[in-house]
Amino acid sequence: MDLKEVYTGENNTYQEIQVKDKSQYIAKAENIYLQPSPKSRMDTYFQKLLKEIEEGITSDVFDELKYYQTKLDGTKGMEQKLIDGGFRLSRIQEATQLKQMYAKIATKYDCYPSAQRIIQLLFARIKHEFYASIFPLIEQQQAINIVMQQVHEKIVVPISDMLNANGAYDTYLNFNEDHIYGMIYYLTGMCHLNWKDYDNL
Repeated sequence: MDLKEVYTGENNTYQEIQVKDKSQYIAKAENIYLQPSPKSRMDTYFQKLLKEIEEGITSDVFDELKYYQTKLDGTKGMEQKLIDGGFRLSRIQEATQLKQMYAKIATKYDCYPSAQRIIQLLFARIKHEFYASIFPLIEQQQAINIVMQQVHEKIVVPISDMLNANGAYDTYLNFNEDHIYGMIYYLTGMCHLNWKDYDNL
């Protein structure tokens, strides 16, 4: 580096430095920008799923996902749980359609290990966010429109954003907001989610 010129002002002095050999700085800058960004767990699953489908790599459902696919103790199905939660008939009909929409894709692809991992990850996120953010409103007997607004804001939108941010390799599942709602209603039918506080009737 060469000292090119010294500037002085009333209360300051500064130097302009001329850099002759910029190659070392360019190389460092290129190294920073060319470093691959770390993959998320979901991004990795989507990438692996491509190979599994292409090569026909399948497996039995692993226990963590099987837990969500197994109905817990309780005799009420999805429709009755939604009635108990204050859903209108039209919304219950829509819930049934969205549940079937999700189940159609899940049935087609949940034989692949990475698809299972993605679905289990989403189920866990839905369930824990539901009981952290939504069920307290149900316990407070908030109106169903308020509850559903929070379902959309706290569960559906964040998960949709997560899928969009990590779905560069997602060419098969293509879950959108309808499928996320479908997963919510699927978990309701399996008694993993309750829309009424049955402990305090």
